[in-house]
Amino acid sequence: MMKESRQVIKSEGGEMRVVISPRGGIIEKPMHIGFLTMEPKTLFVPQYLDSNLLIFIRQGEATLGVICKDEFGEKRMKGGDIYWIAAGSAFYLLNTGRGQRLHVICSIDPSQSLGFETFQVYKTKHKPIMKRSIRSQ
Repeated sequence: MMKESRQVIKSEGGEMRVVISPRGGIIEKPMHIGFLTMEPKTLFVPQYLDSNLLIFIRQGEATLGVICKDEFGEKRMKGGDIYWIAAGSAFYLLNTGRGQRLHVICSIDPSQSLGFETFQVYKTKHKPIMKRSIRSQ
């Protein structure tokens, strides 16, 4: 499966790879599976979603922040936890594990999508998309 993945984000803070299921047959729109790896003390900067997202923490600890319909919430997560984020939300993920990589598996349902590519990497002068903290704790 990972051989068929494509890298959508890579920085000193980690990387994200995506596998897209094929269209056709009974599947109208493909299901995307994302594999996110984050180094310790790394922030996955806020992202806006136009698709539903299911997050599974495979290994590590994180703080997930979500803004949905003008409501903000944070949730501490650890290995084995699952969280669903509705389309139209913004979220961020912070690796809070001490000296431990965070491994996340995401299921992206593009059925709510506006039709653009689900993962778009925007090139700006502010790189990288994942930022490691230089502050020690």
